[in-house]
Amino acid sequence: MIIKELDANKRIENYHSGPRLKKNNQNLVLEKSAKWIRGRIFNETIISSKNTFILLENGHLPTYYFPKNCVRMNLLSKNDKSTFCPFKGTATYWDYKYKNNNIIDFAWSYEEPIDGQKDISGLLAFYWNKLDNWYEEAEEIFSHPRDPYVRLDVIKSSRNIKILLDDKVILSTNRSFILFETNKNPKYFFSIYEIEAELVFSETIFRCPYKGISNYLSIKKNNKTFKDVIMQYTEPRPEVSALKNLACFEENNSLSIIID
Repeated sequence: MIIKELDANKRIENYHSGPRLKKNNQNLVLEKSAKWIRGRIFNETIISSKNTFILLENGHLPTYYFPKNCVRMNLLSKNDKSTFCPFKGTATYWDYKYKNNNIIDFAWSYEEPIDGQKDISGLLAFYWNKLDNWYEEAEEIFSHPRDPYVRLDVIKSSRNIKILLDDKVILSTNRSFILFETNKNPKYFFSIYEIEAELVFSETIFRCPYKGISNYLSIKKNNKTFKDVIMQYTEPRPEVSALKNLACFEENNSLSIIID
């Protein structure tokens, strides 16, 4: 099974003006994380840190930063690349080299950050997908670090809800679950057996670091196929286990959700 990650731009949108930054009217904030973080590549642990920091920044996904003494620095070397961030300063880039494996721009750091961001000085951050595995404590994690200020609540609901496809009702129920997630609109989940339409399993599969692995279904109706209009978490994380195999509809020009 090939699991695709969500499009980076879509994921970044979720963290623009996140709750921690919005509350304090900041562009970024660096906080200490209590988690033991490890990163592995080519079956070798290159990062092992119980002194980790997490950077929350507008327009960027949450990012772990590590002290150099938690990283196998003998496998890294500075290159000539540099970039400038108006909120952090000039970034230095590091290459990875081990045996016959070379990875350019494997990590970055701010050796001399701008005033007001000295806490980030000398810490290393890594391009997530350039490592093979990431772990928080003993649990492997995927896609990106979770924002500690995002909360998920799944609540059973008796609202009257209708789903219309091409202006025809394909579901009408007062039995659903609502997912409330920080800074997002509520999502409604239903029993797949209440849908009055032919469903076709799609090859589209995504992984969310907060909610788990989801697959998509298409609907065939009146000789038309509506691709990937239903999402369901087939392997949900424990926080949203009540949503397992329930159907969530993706609104578009053909599909609408009417909530009483």
